Amino acid sequence: LADVDLGGDDPATGCLDRVGRGVEIRHVAIADREVRAEVCKRECNGFADPDRRARHHRDAIRQQRGGRLEWHGRRGYRSPRLTGGKKVLVTGASSGIGAALAEGFAERGAVIGICARREDRLRDVLERLRKHSPESRSWTVDLSELDDVEWFARGADDELGGIDVLVNNAGIPKRRRVTELSPEVVDAVMAVNYLSPVRLTLALLPRLIDRSGRIVNISSIAARLGPGTEAAYSASKAALTAWSEGMAIDLADTGVKVHVVNPAIIDTELFRLPDNDEPVADM
Repeated sequence: LADVDLGGDDPATGCLDRVGRGVEIRHVAIADREVRAEVCKRECNGFADPDRRARHHRDAIRQQRGGRLEWHGRRGYRSPRLTGGKKVLVTGASSGIGAALAEGFAERGAVIGICARREDRLRDVLERLRKHSPESRSWTVDLSELDDVEWFARGADDELGGIDVLVNNAGIPKRRRVTELSPEVVDAVMAVNYLSPVRLTLALLPRLIDRSGRIVNISSIAARLGPGTEAAYSASKAALTAWSEGMAIDLADTGVKVHVVNPAIIDTELFRLPDNDEPVADM
């Protein structure tokens, strides 16, 4: 994640291949709706509406440029780099993308907090992290227990000494046709993939604002495409993406930067969990 790099001048941070079983993340695009959305070829500050209000005052995305619109072009968005020693919390970090991100941040000098449900797997990841960041720590927590999320958030923030970067990565798959879904299954997917990151973010938000922190939400390309057998999963990720984009606008003047990442298909353990239909995609 180049936009939340923690130190150094090497821009090649889009490739993470730190976990076994073929997990490889290359050039992950960040749909960053922070305060620098650039969506038009030229400035457009004229009065275009009948009520004589500038159009950008009626367009939430354009507000992020204060009405000044520019061509995105090939240069893209360049955010300031963070310095080493920052505190990063990564959820769902016992394997896959979460473990890879945690190790990448640790190698760049951050102090990492990781959490997941599987204590044995967390222990293995934490051992690798401490080779680079001895002060890193872990918590075994089930984020589907929504009433406990705020308690965990405040405790983790206190133990880390203030979280600078929150990475909401924890998630569960659900490949099942709509005709075979139950309300309970849909609620369970939404609880982990959408409601738990929302609650975690809200619990930490006042402190993140004080620290001009970063929020990174790991969504999915399924949020945009909605593949078959993944209606519940896609809906949860679409909700997370919409939340992230709206939050970026609301926090534009606070110093907090919001990133939403929409990875394509990545061969992780999520594709092999029981109680799921076979993946439609060829892995």
